Amino acid sequence: MDISLHAEKLAIRTPFTPAHNLVQCFRGVKAGQLDYNCPVDFLSAGLQRATEPDIWHMDIVLALCTDESAPLRVNNAYIGSNHGEPCGVAVTASAHGKTVADVGSLWQDALGVKWTLMRVMSPDRLLFVSENIGVSETDYAFADKIHGELVYISHGVHTDAVTVESQGGSVQLYRAARFLSRDLYYYKEGVRYPVTGYHTDCDSAELVEEYDVINPATVAEALRAARPEDGYAAEPDLAIGTPMLRYRMIYHVLGDGTVLCDFEHTRLQDVTWTEHMGLMYQSKCDVYGGGIWRYIPKTKPFALDGESYDFSVPRDTTVEPFPKSLNMTAEHWTDPAFPPDRQIDFIRRPDGSAVAAFAGGFLPLYDGDPAVRREHLSKSLLLIRTRKTYPYIASGDYSMDRVRGIGYKKYFPQADPRHSLYSVACDGKTYVYADFFGKSKSEVVYDLPTDVEPEQLELGGDVSWKVRKGQLVASGKRGYAVFCVKS
Repeated sequence: MDISLHAEKLAIRTPFTPAHNLVQCFRGVKAGQLDYNCPVDFLSAGLQRATEPDIWHMDIVLALCTDESAPLRVNNAYIGSNHGEPCGVAVTASAHGKTVADVGSLWQDALGVKWTLMRVMSPDRLLFVSENIGVSETDYAFADKIHGELVYISHGVHTDAVTVESQGGSVQLYRAARFLSRDLYYYKEGVRYPVTGYHTDCDSAELVEEYDVINPATVAEALRAARPEDGYAAEPDLAIGTPMLRYRMIYHVLGDGTVLCDFEHTRLQDVTWTEHMGLMYQSKCDVYGGGIWRYIPKTKPFALDGESYDFSVPRDTTVEPFPKSLNMTAEHWTDPAFPPDRQIDFIRRPDGSAVAAFAGGFLPLYDGDPAVRREHLSKSLLLIRTRKTYPYIASGDYSMDRVRGIGYKKYFPQADPRHSLYSVACDGKTYVYADFFGKSKSEVVYDLPTDVEPEQLELGGDVSWKVRKGQLVASGKRGYAVFCVKS
């Protein structure tokens, strides 16, 4: 493994095939601008020739993304990761005369609703947030429209009334995340080192990200409380209110390119926390012209708007018609007790052969255990055309104060269109996933460590398996099998 840190971007190169290496790029590994949360985010993935010296060069781009970190949903809005609370109202007021010294000032509209100036966007634009009009500080809500002109109350320098010429609501308030740590390490021969630039021949990498999600109902008062006597001299960080959730993620990048997303998120206030997306998937690139084919085991065929869909075999998701968005709830599962926990996207050539495959899902650990996950799950996958898939580890009405799980993302070579085989290593165990979706029966082989008996975790369809001369051999035409192999 090779690692390169450049500004706030990180590239990690791992072996893929004898001819190619895999390069995965991340961003947000260092602090960024005030009008963006700047979380750690997947940026791109691609293949490069094995002889290419430049780690940042990609010969074949497999995936690109601009929003790949997983947010939390609080009081019916996403917040954290790349999201701010959509409570701001942007106002057009020509030559308003306000400066950064007025940030935090308090105003009132014609209906008596109080508003705080949060940002001076330009000489003609201002961003306001109303007072909390919800039931309580933790069950908050905000007004979405300013009525009449805004009259000055306090904490400003330029006090002339604001004449609202036009306005638009649902503007996200940034930053919503207060970072506690963002640490990057690599491992070599069992020793951990900080990543400072370019490092070669590493064994693995680790990126630790921890931040508090700020209660938006507390930001305005905190902004005024922290305001210098003469006002702010520069745009202040708006992540200064009371924390309501703590987000902690450790990205482990293994020597084969597997990315383990080890997350543990905790509720700090009694807010309504309704769902957590444990993973998001990058938008794949149809670089070979054969389409992006998606497979989701443990799902049933269904019809929507007159179109039939079946993800129990790979389906071309490159072209329309395709649902703009679809929550795959229990009615779409083959067994209501076992929600889908993974998917595979195949990047294909026009002749149907696959160049590479991307698998992502939850390991059966902690809240990702099938029984635990089903107890806290009303939604499984939110399909959004070909761009992304949002799988939930927990959603709906639940009272969890903590969500704990380990997700994985993995690119792997794919040759036979009738099946796929990949493995994910974690904490001394290896999870082996075998999937079959061919027109004829086929076989996959996984080499076992010496004298190790695999544990069958799942078996579906017509799949059978056996151990033969130190190898795990699974075969079938349609179905799947999941095993756990101890190192």
